[in-house]
Parts: sequence; C-alpha cells; structure tokens
Amino acid sequence: MVMLRPEQLELSDDGTLAQVVSTMFYGHDGIVRLRLGADGSGPMVLVRTQGHALPKAGDTVAVRVAGGVEAQAFQMTP
Repeated sequence: MVMLRPEQLELSDDGTLAQVVSTMFYGHDGIVRLRLGADGSGPMVLVRTQGHALPKAGDTVAVRVAGGVEAQAFQMTP
C-alpha cells in the first residue's frame, strides 16, 4: 500500500491518464476526484489543485506524483 496526500499529486501534460469523476471548488484551490486509467477503471485518487484550473467531470487528464514518496512494507494478517 502506498499512501499519498492530495497535495502530492498534480495534473500535468504527461503522466498517468485518469478520468475526472467530480470536482470541489474551494476558491483559491479545489479537489479533483479521479479514477486512474484511460478508461477510468483504476483506483480512485484525490488531487488538490488551483481553483481556477479545475477540469470538468468526464474529462481525461494526466496526473503525476510531485516530489518524493516513501513506501513502507507492512505484513497483513487475516
């Protein structure tokens, strides 16, 4: 499992394709809810971005990780 904060993801010209599910406008910024994959069949992620640049639901966008990520391995027990 990898956990990222919405601020660690950014919409970009290059990156993983995703489908916009919904957006929430907060004035100076907003949250974009995405399903990863060109067809939107992947996991859901949230991206915090500038409020004036929110895409529309149904748009295809590219998303990438901004900055470093630290992954931890955990043993899962049933």
